[in-house]
Amino acid sequence: MVLWARHSDQKLERTWHVASAGLLAAAAFAVSASMHTPLLAMIALTVGMTGVYGFFGTFWAIPPSFLSGQAAAAGIAMIISIGNLGGLVGPYVVGWTREATQSFALAFVAMSGFFLVASVLVVILGWVAGIHEVRNSGVAAAD
Repeated sequence: MVLWARHSDQKLERTWHVASAGLLAAAAFAVSASMHTPLLAMIALTVGMTGVYGFFGTFWAIPPSFLSGQAAAAGIAMIISIGNLGGLVGPYVVGWTREATQSFALAFVAMSGFFLVASVLVVILGWVAGIHEVRNSGVAAAD
């Protein structure tokens, strides 16, 4: 997480660092779902968690780049609320799929899909919000 965020800071680029970390997590979770060897599944899960932490560590630099004041407070509160909802629902989805299918594979495919959607949304947000990197100030800014 620290290395991913440091690289993002050095390049002064957020959107693609967040999206690529999410895509790494999505791909690794999908691969882990197809692994039948515990060692290979654990390696894929480890790579997936690298993507997860790279995603979260770099993600939090994006909202302040286009939100300020009360909008920033409300936006960050909404992001945290949605994240907490996911933290509540996610374990139930994993348990339900495990019980229904006698396998964790579908749960990992679902997590893969969630990170794929999140990565696409981050790229769309970067495009719609017009987030551009400002090299001389070291801070991402919106037009």
